[in-house]
Amino acid sequence: MATTYTYTATFARLELIKMQVRVALRRSLNISESDLSKIERWLDERCIKQIIVYAKDSNNLCRAKLELEIDWDEYNFQLSRGKARVTIDDRWVDGTAVEVDEVIRIFNKFVSSNSLSTSWGFTLNPRWTDTSENRQKLGIGLGSAPPEKWKGQGRSYTIPELSELRVGFYFSE
Repeated sequence: MATTYTYTATFARLELIKMQVRVALRRSLNISESDLSKIERWLDERCIKQIIVYAKDSNNLCRAKLELEIDWDEYNFQLSRGKARVTIDDRWVDGTAVEVDEVIRIFNKFVSSNSLSTSWGFTLNPRWTDTSENRQKLGIGLGSAPPEKWKGQGRSYTIPELSELRVGFYFSE
């Protein structure tokens, strides 16, 4: 007789979002612990909407990007429905969503096969009160990454368990 085991774990919604962002950044570029801590603080304050990893060629031209976007309105809606906690199962390896894992894998393969270098940026949440005092308090510089238009192919995924988090991979040949 075979025995089947299933695994589930429950996380606070925001902590699970921060885990996905941390994993995506650590696996796709060389990022300092202080930058990761800063980004987590920005997520706590809900002041950023997107975290973007850019892949650039030797001419410093952007060839690809990995993008994580948080819909804070959807996040607040989920909280209002009493869904402050999220249960995940064993398809989430080490707490990482399948969609995040796959986008990282595709992005890293593209970066490696095209000898690209990576850097990161962000866009601010338009609902956040953007003042010089708030920027100074959170250690945010003067500008954020502008939204870019891509002529190439792109793919984005919403994570079923975290409907407010979308992860995407965009590239140009």
